[in-house]
Amino acid sequence: MHEISQIEKQLFEDAERISQKNNGAPVAIIVGGSSEANIPRCMTASTLHGETYRLRDLIGMLHTAIQIETMKHFNCFQKPKNA
Repeated sequence: MHEISQIEKQLFEDAERISQKNNGAPVAIIVGGSSEANIPRCMTASTLHGETYRLRDLIGMLHTAIQIETMKHFNCFQKPKNA
C-alpha cells in the first residue's frame, strides 16, 4: 500500500459528502497527477473504498456507467419503429 496523502484524505471526505447529499449514491473521484498542480500521481477516492471493495470494483462501476451512457447515446439516434 502507498501512503495516503493529504490530498487523498480530502478527496475521500469530498466523496462521502457528495454521496450523503445524494442518498448514499456511489461516488468516485479521480484526479490526474500533474506537476503544475504539485500532485505526484493519479489518485482515486470513492465511497466504495473499504475493506471489502477493491480498485477493480471502482473500475467496474465506471465501466458500467460508460456502457449506460453509450446505450443512451445510440438509442437517441434510432428511428422510431412506427416512423
